[in-house]
Amino acid sequence: MNAHVAPATERPADKVRRLGRELSKALAEDADSNTSVALIYPAGSTEYPVQHFYDDEFAAMVRLTLAYRDACRALADDKGEGYRRLKAVRDATHDDLMESFFEVRS
Repeated sequence: MNAHVAPATERPADKVRRLGRELSKALAEDADSNTSVALIYPAGSTEYPVQHFYDDEFAAMVRLTLAYRDACRALADDKGEGYRRLKAVRDATHDDLMESFFEVRS
């Protein structure tokens, strides 16, 4: 049992910080899981409000997101070449993302 007891009047922001620290400790202590990153969304905001990632999966997601962002910025600067770059990145990221959904992990 956790030694810290939440006060009855705990503010939502304080509760989020407290639970975040508890989750971080639990992830570090869970030797049976390969999960290294957890994303938690507000209840009802998405179909899967708690998502777990492995290091390589999360790094790939961030890398693809940054590439997409950079291409979008280029599009704002240069309509012709920027559009072609954006389309190429969108196509590549979509394929990589879809393939990752069906990847079989051993």
